[in-house]
Amino acid sequence: MPITLFQQGNTENNHTDLIRQVLVATGLLLIGVSVLMLLYLAMIAYQVINSPRQVAFIQFLMENARMTDQASYGTMGGQPFDIHLSDPMRMVLFTLVGIWIFGAFAGICSSIMGAGINLIKIAVAGNSLFPKNMDKSEFLALSAKLTPPKSTNT
Repeated sequence: MPITLFQQGNTENNHTDLIRQVLVATGLLLIGVSVLMLLYLAMIAYQVINSPRQVAFIQFLMENARMTDQASYGTMGGQPFDIHLSDPMRMVLFTLVGIWIFGAFAGICSSIMGAGINLIKIAVAGNSLFPKNMDKSEFLALSAKLTPPKSTNT
């Protein structure tokens, strides 16, 4: 039902329809943003695999990171010691950190998409979620069902 300015009739239904339309639009916007973010993430992952030097973040790391093979140093029993990492081990560590960052970014995108889906579900459910003709006793009974039980552990 299209909403027009100065529409006559039941204003409560008009406001409800407007709220539903805003919820659906916001949900679709969040889903679209998360899909675009995931596509960008996939493009960056593809570039890192094929030509890592063309990725701006990798270029920044290469220019500014001080790369030494020394992992740890110190003294033990009065004798100094150094632990050095080989090039393959450094690559493994960078790969693990990259996978961790990739997973965090994908989790953020997933949360944004889930929020959009939930907004659309709320808009579609409408009055079935919040019944209008509920007296106080029914409301208290419903809220008692939805309230988690209190812990008796002391």
